[in-house]
Amino acid sequence: MRIKDGLKKLIAYLVIFCVLFCYINTNIAKETNGINVPRIFLLDLEMLTKVKQRILEGDKKLLPAFNKISDEANISLKAGSFSVMTKPFTPPSGDKHDYMSLSPYWWSNPETEDGLPYVRHDGRTNPKREQYDKRPLRELDLNVSTLALAYFLTDNENYAEHAAKLVRNWFLNKATRMNPHLKYAQHIPGISDGRGVGIIDTRSFFRIADGVGLISESNYWTEQDQKELEEWFAQYLKWLLHSKNGQKEAARDNNHGTWYDVQVAYFSLYTGKEEKAKEVLRKFKMKRIADQIEPDGRQPRELERTRAFSYSTFNLEAMFAAAKLGDIVGVDIWDFETEDGRSIQKALEFLIPYAIQKKEWQYQQITSWQGCYFDMSVLLRMASIYFEEPKYEQLITVLPDLDIITERVNLLYPKIW
Repeated sequence: MRIKDGLKKLIAYLVIFCVLFCYINTNIAKETNGINVPRIFLLDLEMLTKVKQRILEGDKKLLPAFNKISDEANISLKAGSFSVMTKPFTPPSGDKHDYMSLSPYWWSNPETEDGLPYVRHDGRTNPKREQYDKRPLRELDLNVSTLALAYFLTDNENYAEHAAKLVRNWFLNKATRMNPHLKYAQHIPGISDGRGVGIIDTRSFFRIADGVGLISESNYWTEQDQKELEEWFAQYLKWLLHSKNGQKEAARDNNHGTWYDVQVAYFSLYTGKEEKAKEVLRKFKMKRIADQIEPDGRQPRELERTRAFSYSTFNLEAMFAAAKLGDIVGVDIWDFETEDGRSIQKALEFLIPYAIQKKEWQYQQITSWQGCYFDMSVLLRMASIYFEEPKYEQLITVLPDLDIITERVNLLYPKIW
């Protein structure tokens, strides 16, 4: 009887243990998959957490950048809401909820009475572009990114509250939300209602979505908000993959195709479609790197442009973003190299002598070099971290007329050398 009683007790204890184990693990899973865990993909949570700790400890090296982001966040608190509904134009659909932008390098035709069809001047941005949805989207990106980073570093709920309000206004509120497609992006008067190349307009969605991840622990961003935003991006991803414009952009063999792949990979991850992200990033190696970068590091399709250096760094920025997403799904893009030496590191090395003025640029660059130097500083900082090469950090100091001590790159990707 004692053995039977003991066995009954043991079984009872095992049942209780199993119930508790399942309960605990279920709740851990909820916390892990729920709103309280920052869901960011292009930013590095571990790196940001260390930066936050260093700031709390009074690290003077980060103070200039921290003070600047705090000042910028206080300004962003005063930013009004941004919406596709404020544009003075109505898309061909008759629905202002549809995003609409003007192709940047197309201008009124001086040889026709009505200015149609527009004519192209590569590299020269038409100021009328500011009247469409690209401008408020740019402002949304800037303000949400600023507020979200400031919130993460300070725990100031005011920042999270306003960031959440801005995001809801653009994506979620029925009266002001954008429809999840880009059918009318980068239209050209007299030629096209919208084009596949307009998909590049929404590369800023990454920063906004990562910003939402940074405010996810705030009381001002709810589980319902998160669910609705993921549903919005799921619809947008579906449009990217299956629309005529999306398929045209996928087939592009320059920076447009590169950024398209990054969008598909990012929003596949964001909406829980990891296998799709992995598929895109595996193909990325040959489709983008091997096809777009020469063995000496040149990016010929970017060098054809009137802003050749700007577009070379722009395309390389997309490749770095793809490499970071690859880290999440176990696809190594950082170290990928073809047999004849094509790689993203080689593309960076090609640009360096021109950036530090050791060589004279042989291609066109009709706009200011200042922005090019800053873009290079960000790429070099990231390269110093991900390639574990201190020389890239040292090169930042010799870029002309550039001091990045107050820039947020020091918070997002702090110096390691």
